[in-house]
Amino acid sequence: MTLEDFLFPVLPLAPPLKYPYYERISLEISFIYFSMLMVIHAASSAWVGELSSSALSAFVICFILHFILDFIPHGDHNMVANYQHKEKLRRVYTFLTADLITTLLFLFSIEIFDIGTDKRIIFAAILGGLLPDLLVSFYKLTKVRFLKKFHDFHFFIHNFLPEKKHKTIRLSHALVLQGLLFLFLLKVIV
Repeated sequence: MTLEDFLFPVLPLAPPLKYPYYERISLEISFIYFSMLMVIHAASSAWVGELSSSALSAFVICFILHFILDFIPHGDHNMVANYQHKEKLRRVYTFLTADLITTLLFLFSIEIFDIGTDKRIIFAAILGGLLPDLLVSFYKLTKVRFLKKFHDFHFFIHNFLPEKKHKTIRLSHALVLQGLLFLFLLKVIV
């Protein structure tokens, strides 16, 4: 078994989503589907913020970094299929709650511990890293016209490799890899 076969087993992709179905997706579900773990975006952005000298540059770099991270398949491509089944929604809400709590604890720890960097720069970086998913979720809720192109671009980046290869990484593998990445980023930041 090759590494590619292990990381990208042949899993059937969920059928393309139709907009009437999108409209039934709540904010919580849209936020989890449209993002890698929030804590990964926050931690990688905090690392960039720690290395940056200005809040504006950190914000812009992390906004771009978000798309680089989303380009990497991260196991959530097929999760939308689970939203049609009410019994699987509990798993989605549990997943979202764990990610949100971990992200909030991470943000709280940045505020509490002295990491030797201007916290305004770090929080500007984190805002830049989370903003693309927040804008997509805002678009899903409001259908504000001026965000449609941004939404489409976000999904083009997010789905490019899974749709091109017709494979995706297993969510369990992705969570392990993202957990290891988070631990590495914690070690680097603290």
